[in-house]
Amino acid sequence: MLSVHKNIFWAAEVYEVIFAKLKKDGNTGDTFRTLITEPLQTVIQSRSRLAARIERVYGFEFKPFHTELIDVPLDTFIDDLEREGFTHFIVLDRKNRLRKICSALIAAKTGQYSYSLEENVKKTSVRIEVGAVQLEYTCKPLIDFLKGYDQHFSKLEVSLENRKTLKLFYEDDIEHDPIRAYKKICEFVGLEPLRNVNVRNKRINPHPLSTMIENYEEVQEYLRGSAFEWMLET
Repeated sequence: MLSVHKNIFWAAEVYEVIFAKLKKDGNTGDTFRTLITEPLQTVIQSRSRLAARIERVYGFEFKPFHTELIDVPLDTFIDDLEREGFTHFIVLDRKNRLRKICSALIAAKTGQYSYSLEENVKKTSVRIEVGAVQLEYTCKPLIDFLKGYDQHFSKLEVSLENRKTLKLFYEDDIEHDPIRAYKKICEFVGLEPLRNVNVRNKRINPHPLSTMIENYEEVQEYLRGSAFEWMLET
C-alpha cells in the first residue's frame, strides 16, 4: 500500500531477498555473515540515494533477527542507519507472537506468503515441534523464540528512545483495517494519504489456533504456566 504513494519509495524487505539467495547458494555460518554485510550496505545506500534524487521518502523493512544474521549489534545498526540519513523509525509488533510463528510455519509449508483478495485460501495446519522450531534461519525451542521476541523488541524500544518512532500493533492497526496503519504512517512521515488506496491482500490464517496447530494439546501443555499461555486462547 505504501509503494502506491507517488512520494514514497518503499523497498520492502531488502534483507530477506538477499538472505534467501545466499542460503539457496549454500552459504551459512561465518561465510554467510561475511557475504551479507557489504551487499546490504550497498542496497540501502543506492536505493536511499535514488529516492533522495527524486524527492521521495525512502523506506525499507527489517526484522530484529536480521541484525543477528549479519552479526551487528542492534544499537550499532540503528546508529548506522541514522548516519545514512534515516530519520523516522516504524515498529510493527504483534501481541500474539504464537500466531505469528504459526503463520510463518504455514507460509513455509505452502510456499505462499500472501494472497490477493480474489484468491481462495486453502486452510492449512502445521505441527509445531516445541523442542526444535525451524524458523528464521535457525532452530530452537518454541519458548526460546517467544522469549527472544520479547528481548528483541525491548532492545529495539531502548535503541529508538529519543528518536522519531511510530509503534504499530498488528491486532490494533492492521488486522481489522489495514488503511488505519497506512494513514498513520503517511502522517508520521509528513505526507497526505491517498484517498483511493485499496487493500490488495487478504488475511491468510484467521482460524483458531486449535484448528491450525496439529499437536495443539502438546503445545498447550508445553506453554502451561508460562507467560505465553494466554496466546493459545485467541
